[in-house]
Amino acid sequence: MPTAVPTHRNDEFHRGQVPTDQIASGTDTSGYVPVANGSGGVAWAAQSGGSDRAAASTTPAAVGTGAVGTGTTDARADHVHATGAGTPVTQAFGDAAATGTGPAAAMTDHKHGMPSLPSGVGARVYNNAAFSVAASTETAITFNTERSDSDALHSVSSNTSRMTIPSGKDGRYIISGAAEWAASALGTLRRLSIRLNGSTYIAKTELTSIINAALPQDVSTVYDLVATDYVELVAFQDTVGAVNLQASGNYSPEFAVGMVAASAGGGGGLGAWTTDTPSWTTSGTAPAIGNGVLTARYKALDANTYLYYLNFTAGSTTTFGTGTWSFSLPFTSVASRSQVMVGWILDAGTDNKLAVANITGGSTSIAQVTPEGGNVVDNGTPQTWAVSDQLTLSGMIEV
Repeated sequence: MPTAVPTHRNDEFHRGQVPTDQIASGTDTSGYVPVANGSGGVAWAAQSGGSDRAAASTTPAAVGTGAVGTGTTDARADHVHATGAGTPVTQAFGDAAATGTGPAAAMTDHKHGMPSLPSGVGARVYNNAAFSVAASTETAITFNTERSDSDALHSVSSNTSRMTIPSGKDGRYIISGAAEWAASALGTLRRLSIRLNGSTYIAKTELTSIINAALPQDVSTVYDLVATDYVELVAFQDTVGAVNLQASGNYSPEFAVGMVAASAGGGGGLGAWTTDTPSWTTSGTAPAIGNGVLTARYKALDANTYLYYLNFTAGSTTTFGTGTWSFSLPFTSVASRSQVMVGWILDAGTDNKLAVANITGGSTSIAQVTPEGGNVVDNGTPQTWAVSDQLTLSGMIEV
């Protein structure tokens, strides 16, 4: 160990150094530093690490996952870590959250690109002339003019009554039609229906005729359709002769379809549906679904609106309880007003009826279902419920 000749004044030390003339001749001081010895003199102590450390000369790593590090040189005081300079990705509708794999920290003012809304799929058509409906005949209404048609769903030259789903556009569709019956002194019934693929009726609405009065009428539903499926607006009346549907304004006769959500692999939708398992309750004795089916699905259309679909199918062990039926919802409806959903009730092998469901303001349930003809659905209304009977409801609900 080197020795120092203590012939200096203490104030001659500056920044931990000993004047060179106070160090014994020939002394090797590398790896040592002078320290006070407590009696006014100087002693030598080994420097921590054994020798001076070199400063790093490599570029600091980009910011990433925390780590102890393996470098053997000291960082320079003015070193700078890199931040990410790449363009942030544009998210797609339905993308899941992800941690990311980028090696650098994002700049604080970075921006992600916003995807454009998917283009809508749908069409609206009309007939610019009166359309004659023969007595007691289910008649598909034809349409000779298009207001809009995104994907050639309709043709004005062939099968002009049809809206046909094109390839790649499988999904859930809102389907609606409207017409105004000319005044007639005969008959008691006017009906509009939506028919699928020429044979299956998926929605109906009926009016009782008023003598010598024009009668506007509309029908709508929500239904899953796939490529080559087609729907038609069908009219029926029970007079002894033909009755016209009037060509009036922008509402008669009119027919429209529009996709609200795509199926997996389909185009134009806004993402996946969420499955719901609703609770079924009654105001009296509790029901039990048994081996029946009670399913629902919903999808947010925006921050305050959901599309909701419910299906109930009775099984052989289903028991129907007593009193008014109600079904739970997965969200709370807007408090300021009541809302309705539409649907139909199937009495298997016998009949089907239209139905309207009521949702009171600020509610988490469908409070009651009313079939055509009045009263509310219970174990004996509108029929004695049995195996394969169904209740289907759909509509948009504001929350």
